[in-house]
Amino acid sequence: PDEVAAQLCDAIGLIGTPADCAARILEMAKLGVRNLYLMPLLTFAPPRAELDAFRDVVFPRLAAAGERR
Repeated sequence: PDEVAAQLCDAIGLIGTPADCAARILEMAKLGVRNLYLMPLLTFAPPRAELDAFRDVVFPRLAAAGERR
């Protein structure tokens, strides 16, 4: 049900603003996560807006925090 989906998103999801995603990736990196998979919801089209946000906001924040893996 919805509660299980919410728990799953909280446990492994990157949901929120690009800044939220960068912060979550840093948390996950400290726990040993080394790979991410970016997928769009409800479509087979490439996640263009998400890729742009990662390029323009998330990756620079990770680099500024010293995360270069």
